[in-house]
Amino acid sequence: DEAERAVVLETPPAEVKVTWTGLKVVHIGDSLAAGRFGRRLGELVREAGGEYRLEGWEGAGAPRWLGSDRLTRVLRDFAPDIVFVTLGANEFDLHDPAAYLHWWDRLAERISPRRCFWIGPPRLEGVDEFVEDARGRTGACPFFDSRPVAVPNAGRQRDHLGTARAEAWAAAVWAWIGVQWRP
Repeated sequence: DEAERAVVLETPPAEVKVTWTGLKVVHIGDSLAAGRFGRRLGELVREAGGEYRLEGWEGAGAPRWLGSDRLTRVLRDFAPDIVFVTLGANEFDLHDPAAYLHWWDRLAERISPRRCFWIGPPRLEGVDEFVEDARGRTGACPFFDSRPVAVPNAGRQRDHLGTARAEAWAAAVWAWIGVQWRP
């Protein structure tokens, strides 16, 4: 200003409108991706105008995705603009998770340069250390920590989420993607 005082300008928060119309999304992952969680994410993408292909694979982890031609085929044939990755539920209880995570590095490299969003495993007993190590191993893909919102039904250690919990998880991930999105 005229008195040479610093003028503080407040920038209003940017409302980023994600435009899904015409975008192709492939969702790779394990059986959690293949279940109601992945199907609900697909519904949300389609409702927003995008195309969605679910490639859940029971028992899968990063080495399985990288060691088969399934990933190569889906990236080539479907040619997605965006990749969702849901992994970790089959990988977290290995004897040395930190050493294992080089596979996540390699998968993130393989997915690039596509826009991607990595969805971590739900709250499972013993998953915390793995998630803390894994969150920095997803390359350019922002990492969603599912532990606070995705709690499996009581029962078996690897019990899958029931419909209501899977849909709540999908809603939380969908809202988070809207915040992470940078056109």
